[in-house]
Order: sequence, then C-alpha cells, then structure tokens
Amino acid sequence: MKRISIEDASEGMVLAKSVETVSGVVLYPAGITLDEKIIEKLKARDIDALWIEMETEPRFTKEEYLERVERAFEKVKDDPLMTEIKEVLLQHLNSVYNEKA
Repeated sequence: MKRISIEDASEGMVLAKSVETVSGVVLYPAGITLDEKIIEKLKARDIDALWIEMETEPRFTKEEYLERVERAFEKVKDDPLMTEIKEVLLQHLNSVYNEKA
C-alpha cells in the first residue's frame, strides 16, 4: 500500500483504503478500481491524496518460504494442532505463488 497525490492517480489503480468525507461517509470503498471519472470527482471534492494497492515482489522465493516453514514447525511436528496449522500455511503459500505464476 502506498500513499500518492491525487495528481499521480491514474486509471486502473486500486484503492487500498476507502476515501471518506471528514464526517466518515465513504465516498469510494477500498478495492475499487479508479477510472478518469472517479479521479475527477475526487479532485472536485479537494481530495489531495489516496492510498493505493501496490504490486510487490515477495522477499523470498517459494522454496525459501517452504524451507522456513519446515524449520519453524520441526520442533512441534508431533503436535496435531501445529501440524494442521502448518498444512494451512503451506496451502496458503502454494495458492499465493500459484496466482503469481
């Protein structure tokens, strides 16, 4: 997530945080994709900055993350609950990296 000036906003960017009035009324919810019409309406309301989603590269490769998970859970491998947590984490990592492929 990154805060940008409304002047740097462009079509296709995705709001990371909702844009609200000073009284808390949501003008545009988080997750909405900006288009020129929305950007112009925000400028007309004197909105000067937005929080947008950023595409980022993972800090580690999939293999590095999997290795870290194995190491982290090595001492609790006989605990059924921890084994279940590990499996959920591995499924999540696999889904994240498969989406990026």
